[in-house]
Amino acid sequence: MQRTRLDRVVVSYNLEELLGEEQTVELQFFLYDVSNAEVANASANQTLSAEESDNFATNIAINGSLYDENSTLTLSANVNAQQYSVSVREPIVLGSPTGLFVLGDDLGTTGNVLAIIILIVGGVAVFFFLKRKSISKKLAGQ
Repeated sequence: MQRTRLDRVVVSYNLEELLGEEQTVELQFFLYDVSNAEVANASANQTLSAEESDNFATNIAINGSLYDENSTLTLSANVNAQQYSVSVREPIVLGSPTGLFVLGDDLGTTGNVLAIIILIVGGVAVFFFLKRKSISKKLAGQ
């Protein structure tokens, strides 16, 4: 589980079908605070072909009370397939959001301006690189 934004976490998981038949798997994710009150949830349905293994991810929107860094929570995951079901309950710590940046995601004006400047400088650098490469090809052809 990883916090990707202040208001979102993503749960990554791997599913593998072992019975040799197509399965539809229902997943339910719940987050509980230290007083065991549910603070967020999400669900997903995945279909696996016979003997297929694949990685999946589910986003969970979290509320304002979880904005503090290093919030200690409990993740409960329920997996229900046609032939079996399993539940897992694990303590987790939500850290700071990860990743480079997403415009508009609580960066504030300075963060957004810096992100835009980085994008523009990168775009200009790519433009001049391609332009220089094009000119080099033309000169080599003469």
